[in-house]
This record gives sequence, structure tokens and C-alpha cells, in this order.
Amino acid sequence: MRMLIRPDLDSMSRPEKEALIHMLFDKLDELMATVERQVKRIDELEAKVEKLEGQLALNSKNSSKPPSSDRLELKPAIPRQKGLRKSGGQPGHGGATLLKIDSSQVDEVVEHCFDGACVDCGRVLPQSTDCAVLPRQVFELPETAFRVVEHRVMQATCRCGRVHQGSFPAEVSAPAQYGPRVKAAAVLLNAAHMVPLARTAEILGSIAGFALSEASVKSFVDEAALLVEPAVEEIARLCRQAGVLHADETGMRADGVLAWAHVAATPTLTHVSAQPRRGRQGIAGAGVLAEALAGQGAATLFGGVLVHDGWMAYKALECEHALCNAHHVRELRFVEEEMGQPWAKAVRELLLQACAEARSSDEPTRQARVDSYARLYYSHLGAGFKANPRNHIRAGSRGRPAQGKALNLLDRLYDQAEQVWRFLLDKRVPFSNNIGERAMRMPKVKMKVAGCFRTFKGLRTFCTLRSYLDTMQKQGHGLFDALLGAFQGCPPGPLTA
Repeated sequence: MRMLIRPDLDSMSRPEKEALIHMLFDKLDELMATVERQVKRIDELEAKVEKLEGQLALNSKNSSKPPSSDRLELKPAIPRQKGLRKSGGQPGHGGATLLKIDSSQVDEVVEHCFDGACVDCGRVLPQSTDCAVLPRQVFELPETAFRVVEHRVMQATCRCGRVHQGSFPAEVSAPAQYGPRVKAAAVLLNAAHMVPLARTAEILGSIAGFALSEASVKSFVDEAALLVEPAVEEIARLCRQAGVLHADETGMRADGVLAWAHVAATPTLTHVSAQPRRGRQGIAGAGVLAEALAGQGAATLFGGVLVHDGWMAYKALECEHALCNAHHVRELRFVEEEMGQPWAKAVRELLLQACAEARSSDEPTRQARVDSYARLYYSHLGAGFKANPRNHIRAGSRGRPAQGKALNLLDRLYDQAEQVWRFLLDKRVPFSNNIGERAMRMPKVKMKVAGCFRTFKGLRTFCTLRSYLDTMQKQGHGLFDALLGAFQGCPPGPLTA
């Protein structure tokens, strides 16, 4: 270790003392510069640690992460809270119990007779139609087997040599082919229930007893997408005319690159579009919210209220906007629990209270109640701004300084308060963007099952079928019947939104 030796000032001359003072001041300047660098580095490391701790604390309750991403050790058992209602079905609930049908409609009757003599006295008992009948019914799938229909064209030759023959139906175009029911079942498994091609062929083969190839299943899926394209175009047109529309987007892997699925949905309609871009070009390419102009830019096609998560590309559209408050509730929970700021809990509870009030009545909220909510809302936000002072630009630094998660959330809630509270001002607008996010769930399930699409065309095919099937399901159609109608040339179209 280097030892510091105290100089003997009494033995030093005046010039030596002055040189020593200059040297000490130089050392002090170096020490202050070092301390300043260390303080700056400590601030940077503390901010980085805070950011990493915040990322580690994110879960499905305080962020947009899905529940499947939550770690098991972070999922404590939540005790069931006893409510006001009893367990089980409530009064007036119809139930879903399997009920017997009329005996005249059963397909087969199996009678089970009793012994011919009484076990007590030995008297012979008559077994006739006068006996009482206690029926029990078993609902079973029919036995599955190949049903092959052979179409024969009759041919005859006239004495003059001219050959006359009938004609095959338009749908019978090959020497051997699969029928519409086989095709509809394959597409239902693959496109509606996300069963891979190989497993779809295996399931149908094990049930019906015939070998089906992956290529055949893929050809059925491609054919179905072409048949329902006119219906999907009608879905897009109806979405553009809707009063309230939900929008969302998610990344999809196709052809080795990142692509995007853009969703526009209502309670009765779903339109999913595959696009290579996420931003304004992707929105314009979907053709529901906007369309691309000849030059740069896009023109808005939708004129109602658009519910979304606050993405800047949606905000640029010239229509009314409503923000998803489910996102706000989760972010406020994070600020409350991880950052220890009580104002976030007050705002979260206020939003949930207003949501419950809006759902309890179809009547417009009275202006006095709106004003009351507004006063409390801005009061809580004011407390939040006091707890999160704004960072100012430092000398020599470039760009805007980072403000932190809490302050960014406060700015959004304050600057876009009308979009936050539109659900209370307009009864048509829901509290959250749940409809749009639900329409996005099955594409995400597809990505978990398949991992990616080999081609971008395959992604487009999937999105086309997803649009049609989800819309048909929302409007009460059986998916198998809808697909069967498509292969028979008469697919049911979407109803008016």
C-alpha cells in the first residue's frame, strides 16, 4: 500500500509551499471530477436497476403480459371469497343438462324384460304391451365408415356414329375426389381449432377409416379461403360502417420474417388481415380503418368511435377515439404495488367504480355524476404529478429526458382524459378493448401451436378463414355448417353489424 507522508512545512521554502498548494488544488479538481463521474454512474446504475426490477415485477395483473407468462412461484393460491349468492346455478338459469327426446324420434329401441315369475309367490307374470315402460336414453355417435358415391355417365352410340353421353355434375371434376363434408371437417379442425395438418389427417383417418394426406388438408384450407373471400370483403365493408370498432394488432412469423395481423372487430364481426408492416402502411393495407393514397400517406375510411390501446398509428386516424381502460387499470396497479404511490390506487378504483355504474344502466350518465368523477379524477392526478416531478433537460444533453413509467402514465391520463372517460359519456363505448383482444387470441394460439407460417400466403389464408369463422360464430352459425355451405357453393354471409 502506498503510504502518504505528511510534508514538513517548516523546512519548505515559500516557492516549494506554493508548488505544493498548486499540486493539491490540481489533485482536488481531479478528485471532484472523479466523484462527479461516479455520482453520474451511480444514478445510471440505479435507474437501470429500477428498470430491471420493474421488468421482473411485470405479470398479467399489472401489465399486458399474458397469464401464461407468469411464473408458477408468483401465482399464490387465492382463497375464494364468499359472495352474496349461493354456489351453483342461480334461479332462472336454464342449465345445460342432457335431456331425453320424444320416444318417437329415437333411432333404436332395446327392450330389457324381467324374469317371467314373481320372486315372492312364483306366479307367472305376463310380458305384454300393457307393461309399464321406464325409458333411459343413450346419445351416441354413429359408426363412421367410408361412404363412396359413384357417379356414372351413360354413353350410347347412334347408328350414324354419333356418340351421346350425359354430363357429370359441376362439383364432380375428378376421377376420385373428397366430398364437401370431408373438406369442411378438415378445415374446421385446422383453421378453427388450430390442429396441425398432420394431426388433422390422422384424426380424420382414425375416425372415418381412410388415409388423408397433409397436402390434401392444405388444399382444402386454400380452397375454403378462396370460397369465403367475398364474405370477408363484406365483413370489412360492414366494419367500416360500424358505430364503434375495436382495433388491435400482433406480430406473426411468416417466411422467416416478422409480419403482422391487424384486427378490426365488433360484437358480431371480426376482420383479420395479414400485413408485412405494423404502422400506417399495415393499417391502410388492411382496408378497414384507412386506405393508402396514390402518394405518401393514407385516408381514413372509418368514421365512428375507434377503441384501441393508445398506439400512435391509431391516434393519427381522423375519427373519434376511446382508450382501453383495462390497460390503464393494469398499469395503475403496477405503479401502486411496485412503486408505492397511493394516487394510482385511487384512480384505479375510481375507473372501476365508474365502469360498474356505466354497466348497471343503459341510461346516459347524469352530468352531475360526470362532473363529480371529473373533480375526483383530476384531484388524484394532481397528487400523482406532485409525487413525480418532471425531469428537465440537462446542459449538454440531447433529446428529451426520460420521465419514468409513472409520469408517462400520468401524462396520458391527463392529456387524453376525454378518450379515457368516453365509456361514461357514450353508452355505446365499452370500458375496455376486450372485443379486439379476444379476436386476437386465436392467432396467438396458432403461433404457439405452429411457431410460424412457412409462407406469407399461408398467413393470409389463415387470416381470411379466421375472419370468416369468428364472424360466423359470433352470429350464431355452426362452423361446420358454414364451411359445408362454402364448399357446396352457398356460404352464409355476414349479417348487418
